[in-house]
Amino acid sequence: MVASIVEWLNENDGAALALLTFAYVVISFILVGISLRTTKLSRMQLEAAERFERERSRPYVTVHFVEKVGARIELLVENAGPTAAYKVQITTNPEIKDLYQRKCQRQESKRHPFIENGFAYLPPKMIARSYIGLTEDIKQEYQNSQIEGEVKFEDRYGTVYAEPVLINPTEMHGAAYFPEPSTAQELAKIRELLSKTLGSSSEDEEKASH
Repeated sequence: MVASIVEWLNENDGAALALLTFAYVVISFILVGISLRTTKLSRMQLEAAERFERERSRPYVTVHFVEKVGARIELLVENAGPTAAYKVQITTNPEIKDLYQRKCQRQESKRHPFIENGFAYLPPKMIARSYIGLTEDIKQEYQNSQIEGEVKFEDRYGTVYAEPVLINPTEMHGAAYFPEPSTAQELAKIRELLSKTLGSSSEDEEKASH
């Protein structure tokens, strides 16, 4: 059979060359298609990895109230993300006002500076705080209405994010407050723990010696 094939090729060398050329062209197209497909998949994987990394390391800005000792209400704007936030703008309805300044200056309160001016730059893990009034003042100002809105900001690449703002002033009344431990308190706890540990070690050594 091999001899027959060789004989046919010798007699039809032109047709054989055409078949080989056609096969080469088909295989080349297949290889190009595989290469393009592989390149496309690699690019998609790279873009997905880049999106994931940006989402993982993006800024995350929140706006909320917190009740401190003495029923004092603070407005907190916090960037809990690992990277800085830029062009932070806050809009709420009703607007958050500086009731403390109104009480001190006896004039109509305006929008709080955090709301009025926003933040051009908010570093990562940064909390901007501002005392805005007592719990009862907040409750009287907003009565039973919720404060709703959004905070918009950008990352370093210019990607815009928007997070909702939802604050219920009535929930501030009687809110639990956990004071932040002072450095002196923490050092006292460490000394007490070391004292107990060293004391136990001394007793064990005395028992071992006897």
